[in-house]
Amino acid sequence: QIAPFTLVVLLVFWGTFNRLFNVKQSKRLLGSVDQGALLASLISFFSIPIVLNFIDVKDLFTISLFGIIIFTILFIVLSSRFSDETWSLKSEKAFNQKLSAIGFFKNKYVLFLSLFIIASMVALTFVDYSFLNASTQFFSDKPGALPKFLSYFEATVVIFSFLFQTFAADRVIADYGLRTSVLVNPILIGIFTVVALAIGLSFGYTIASSSFIIFFIMIAMSKLFVLSVKESLDEPSFKLYLLPIETNIKIDVQTKLEGVVTGFATLVAGALILSIQRFNLVDLIY
Repeated sequence: QIAPFTLVVLLVFWGTFNRLFNVKQSKRLLGSVDQGALLASLISFFSIPIVLNFIDVKDLFTISLFGIIIFTILFIVLSSRFSDETWSLKSEKAFNQKLSAIGFFKNKYVLFLSLFIIASMVALTFVDYSFLNASTQFFSDKPGALPKFLSYFEATVVIFSFLFQTFAADRVIADYGLRTSVLVNPILIGIFTVVALAIGLSFGYTIASSSFIIFFIMIAMSKLFVLSVKESLDEPSFKLYLLPIETNIKIDVQTKLEGVVTGFATLVAGALILSIQRFNLVDLIY
């Protein structure tokens, strides 16, 4: 349920953000919004282990439901309060044109952005799958520790993302450009994948092997760095890649990229993992 709910929430949030502010305002506010999201995640992840001392894991869904309800109320208030002429670009039909499916595929810039999303989402989903699978095996004899470990681990990811975004991300983008910025994560994924593969094949990659903890740490480090860089460098860089799109179709293109294309990419990744499991094509390490 994480994938569809996250997709819808982010789509509504950034869709609202793009309609409330013009390009100049968006560029100025983008960093603050991302840091606010990281701070909110940090509070959530560190509070989960504390909350689990008083409630069951399944009750976290109820808390999530209240969060979604508050989110919806705030969206209704914003959309009703700013639905007049001050709603950015709303009153000008020239700035709200739709890009047809044929036009979407004919626009090479948009097409390459779509392929970038699909490739990165598939890679990140496989990293996430490997981490969750290895974590489940590692904590198989102590299941109560798994949710707390995942909470603290995700909080660590947020801390790394916040530090990297605060002290390095803007400098990397400014000094080395967007091309280098979006190459950092593929290089990291490649390095960690090769090292994890070498360790697993050499020393073992199942819970029965004495060196499984080494393999697990490498998978966890891969998840930590890849997700941190994604949130602090990839996503801000990708938002900057959206700026050159023609103003009249920008909102529609961004909605399609962050909605349809991202959803399709998640579907492709999930289908690949499901096929691998269903037909027992390869082991976890591969």
